[in-house]
Parts: sequence; C-alpha cells; structure tokens
Amino acid sequence: MLTTQPSHTAISAHTCRPGFFFNTFSNDAYLEGLASVKNTGLADAIGVSNFNAQRVRHASKVLAKSGVPLASNQVQYSLLYRAPERNGVLEACREAGTTLVAYSPLCQGLLT
Repeated sequence: MLTTQPSHTAISAHTCRPGFFFNTFSNDAYLEGLASVKNTGLADAIGVSNFNAQRVRHASKVLAKSGVPLASNQVQYSLLYRAPERNGVLEACREAGTTLVAYSPLCQGLLT
C-alpha cells in the first residue's frame, strides 16, 4: 500500500537543495504527502507542471483537504501557443486560485 511517508522522507532528506522538484506523481497519496511536507514547513508551496484542467481541479481538491492551496501549474503558454485558454487549463487555474506559470513564453526564442 502506498503511503505518504516515502514522499515526506525523500523531501526531508533533500531540504538543503533549494528549488527541489518532486516529479511524476499521479495519485492522491503523493499529493497528500506533499501537503504534509508543506504543513510541516519543509516546503513553502506546492506546484505542478503540465497538469490538464481535470488534474488541476483534482489536485486542488486533494490538497485543500489538508489546508494547502495548489500554488502553481507550469504549462507551455505564449502569444503563439495559447492552448491553455482553449483547453480549460487557464480557467481551472483561476477557479482553484492557482497561478499559471508559462514556460517557453517566447516560443524558444522565436518571439525575440
């Protein structure tokens, strides 16, 4: 059975690394573990990357049970690639109070 302890233990061991990223989580136990990490003061915020609208809403609900907001969702977004406006990701982030963080906002230099 998957528990939240491995997430908490792994992050506790790496607190000396600022900006630590914990990736490839897809189930509630990982999110609950990250909420525990936030609530114990080992992290300032919990953010995700490349979550679609459904996953943003779900993660926000799971984290909210522990009193933790979903701080950010980093997705590809630029003047040329505006999919988050059409696929519901931007709206889901707004609903959840989650900051949408754009990666590749200059289209890998194309807009410079």
